[in-house]
Amino acid sequence: KTPSPKAPLDVAFRSRPSPILPEFRTSSAVRTGKNRFGWSII
Repeated sequence: KTPSPKAPLDVAFRSRPSPILPEFRTSSAVRTGKNRFGWSII
């Protein structure tokens, strides 16, 4: 399988806390599927 271009980013944000972009890991971001910038994280 060839991982999608966004896969490494998803893994990076999911595997460690991000003090710079905490919205990636907030429950609200998970519920909406987007962070506050409007990028999809699903």
